[in-house]
Amino acid sequence: MGGCPVWEEGTGQLLFVDITAGLVCRWSPLTGQVQTVGLRNRIGCVALCQNGAYMVAAGTHLGFLDWETQQVQWVAWLDRDKPHNRFTDSKVGPAGRFVAGTMPEPSAPGVWERGQGSLYTLYADHSVVRHLHGLGIPNGLDWSLDHSTFYHVDSLDYSVHVYDYDVQTGKIGRSPGPSLLPP
Repeated sequence: MGGCPVWEEGTGQLLFVDITAGLVCRWSPLTGQVQTVGLRNRIGCVALCQNGAYMVAAGTHLGFLDWETQQVQWVAWLDRDKPHNRFTDSKVGPAGRFVAGTMPEPSAPGVWERGQGSLYTLYADHSVVRHLHGLGIPNGLDWSLDHSTFYHVDSLDYSVHVYDYDVQTGKIGRSPGPSLLPP
């Protein structure tokens, strides 16, 4: 199950994850080859970091993957009180912070416990702040062009949520406006 595609301009390759296989993948359109690095847990997402290094979120852990050594330096373990959660989508924000969401694993095919997801930000000093909790499955993270608004899709309630965003601090807060619900 592929997810979290990111184009890596420096290498001319597509970076993505295979969630169920626990793989971080790089596909070269020039050769058609896919290189992989396997992790122990289901991998939720990957993001560009710096030359040959990537941010990964696997299970409920955040870490830095060195592609050459295939080693991960784990820096945070989150949602410890929710053993059935795992990371889902992520994005690097406008100021370079890694923002990632957690979700519950289904208890049966197509059945998820609502309100178990959270949204976290990993800062440069490796500290982590949980900005939002009680979410379903946070996906589709993005910012407005002026970086003052943060959005995410909640795949369990079929809506887009809108928040105020402080680009200087990385704080995500409730916006006075309503969520954007489908018609």
